[in-house]
Amino acid sequence: MELENTIKAELNQFHKHYFSHMENSCEAVTRDQIEPAFYSSVTTTAIRKKDALRTMLSKHPAWDEEHQMVAVPVLVDLDEEEVTKRKFELIGEIYDLIDFEEPCNKNRGCTWDAIRWFCREEEDCWLDALKKEFPKQYHEGKKITRIMRGCCKELGIDKKEGFEKLFAEFADLLTPKTKKENLYISINPAHFLSMSNPKYDDRGWMMTSCHSFNSTEYRYNNGCTGYINDDCTMIAFTVADEKNEETFFNRKTSRQLFMYKDGVIVQSRLYNTSGGTNSNSARVKTYREAVQKVISECADLPNKWKTVSYKDNDYGFDLYADDEFGGYTDWTYREFNAKLSINKTLIDENGRANINDFTAGGAGICAGCGEYLIDSDGIFCEGCMNESRCFCECCEEYCEETYTAYDENDDPVEVCRDCLEENYFLSDYDNEYYPTSIMVELDGVGVVTESQRDEHYVECECCGDWILERNSYLHEDPETRCHYCNITNAEVM
Repeated sequence: MELENTIKAELNQFHKHYFSHMENSCEAVTRDQIEPAFYSSVTTTAIRKKDALRTMLSKHPAWDEEHQMVAVPVLVDLDEEEVTKRKFELIGEIYDLIDFEEPCNKNRGCTWDAIRWFCREEEDCWLDALKKEFPKQYHEGKKITRIMRGCCKELGIDKKEGFEKLFAEFADLLTPKTKKENLYISINPAHFLSMSNPKYDDRGWMMTSCHSFNSTEYRYNNGCTGYINDDCTMIAFTVADEKNEETFFNRKTSRQLFMYKDGVIVQSRLYNTSGGTNSNSARVKTYREAVQKVISECADLPNKWKTVSYKDNDYGFDLYADDEFGGYTDWTYREFNAKLSINKTLIDENGRANINDFTAGGAGICAGCGEYLIDSDGIFCEGCMNESRCFCECCEEYCEETYTAYDENDDPVEVCRDCLEENYFLSDYDNEYYPTSIMVELDGVGVVTESQRDEHYVECECCGDWILERNSYLHEDPETRCHYCNITNAEVM
């Protein structure tokens, strides 16, 4: 019961935070669409399926029972692209501290160009802007941090709250080597559900994918619960702000899945804020070694591993996907560089490995009814999906929205947009849609139904145009005329 309450509490945090910054979209899954039956089923599945991994990881001294994870400090190399991106983010935050309403004698655009030079010093146009806007601050050979602090002092922001923290982080990036961060190795179902950040985030999209749980755009996102429903998968991730609980559920900065069983690890594709990566980066190696060390300590194995490319490995090992698994099996694609690690205790003197294939993933769980899904479903089963969708009476398919039209008997029908455009036409009599097959074109009127023509219109016997019967004139011949013909050709009886 204690474990059940722990997992339910974490799922409550996911429910609270994952959907909290969403913009409106017809393809967005909202918090209100996720039913209690789903969380109940996820809880039961996570307790049962992750039992072996939980028993193993709980032996680690850094095991966090409340959050069902291990936090491991790692030192990662920063690549130039990542450093530059972070510099621009920090400069943007520093720029936001400027109060241009106060008399600071600076132009917004020119100031922005000037301070961007700190992010990319090779940009001559930004250097020119810096020299123009801050002529007292820039001197060749002067330390960049001194130039920057002088500019900020001139702008009147050096004493503002938050400046020193931003300035210190920016200064650290000027000589980038490595940074220390925590890698979280988790079996927490809430972390699997939030493995990719939410789409439609009003703060800007970051590290979203086909596994973003709040979108119906792709079908792969039932893989989030599919990975909960296996006995081998752990998720390793980093977050934007470790002191902000919310970021664990909606602002991950990287994530990677590790499948482990009996001394064998498969490391799948690394995703970061730039998307899915395809490289053998130093960070991939750093994360893998951290996971290897944790498993070695928990499984009483020496921290000695043979690591090779998973695809077409020489050991004949295969990681299968369950038949009902609906997630994206990125480890099967050569270009994503999945890695296979085998503990060296399992490799004999001839280089042969005494290992067995195993299976990752399982059937996903419907976010509505909580029943298990088939691989073709998204996060909702067909029944639950259709409950929240509209039914077209023309093609007899479910759709996102229907429109009212009228059939041959003038009875209202609800049809999808495709059927409306294909099979119905707007009547000029009442501005309603009717089947194209019963529409007729009347000179002087436009397009109406046959019954509307017969009941409401007559033909002018002079000019041949059609008019509403109530607007017609009966001449002494007798002859039906329109208003124009009546006043130009004869007097009314």
